[in-house]
Amino acid sequence: MKWILSSSFTLLVILLMVDHLDNEVFKFFSIHYWILLFLLPVFCHAFLILRFLHPAKDLLSEEERNTTEHRGMYLTLSGFSFSAFFALVIAASASPSSSEILGASIVLMLLSFMMFYGAFSYEGFKFYRWQVEMVSAMSETGKMSLLASILLAIFSANLASYINIFSLLSFIVFWSTNFGIQLSLRYRYLSAFQER
Repeated sequence: MKWILSSSFTLLVILLMVDHLDNEVFKFFSIHYWILLFLLPVFCHAFLILRFLHPAKDLLSEEERNTTEHRGMYLTLSGFSFSAFFALVIAASASPSSSEILGASIVLMLLSFMMFYGAFSYEGFKFYRWQVEMVSAMSETGKMSLLASILLAIFSANLASYINIFSLLSFIVFWSTNFGIQLSLRYRYLSAFQER
């Protein structure tokens, strides 16, 4: 309930601050439609919750919660994203020629920080299996944003084309393999509870 109220209040503040927000958002997504790719982890983990609805409603044991270890990892990653965010802002102000690409990189790094910090915060009060999926979706979105931000920063450096292609392929292979393995393991894990 608090989350819904805080989100509604934030949306109201944004609507009051920006005129014609709906046109700006539509224009942004029509130009940068690739950003919708960052909803992929959310949809995949939502599918797992809906597919295994009964196990998702179960309370977690203390061993499954393991909040201390996970929170430490998310805090470290959010600190890294926050530091890189400021470094990119400084780089964009020093190099106005590539500021559009660096601007997108800054937005992605900010998204990465918010997702990792959100996962860190929410990890402390997860009690159900569906909340684990939610934290995982936030973490995966943060990882994807972090890698994409680094990739865009590489593209803004005007390096040789083979370096850009190698970086892009590395990003796609690394993230998709990691995400696929994680989803497969979560699917098997939750299906074991479904069979009981």
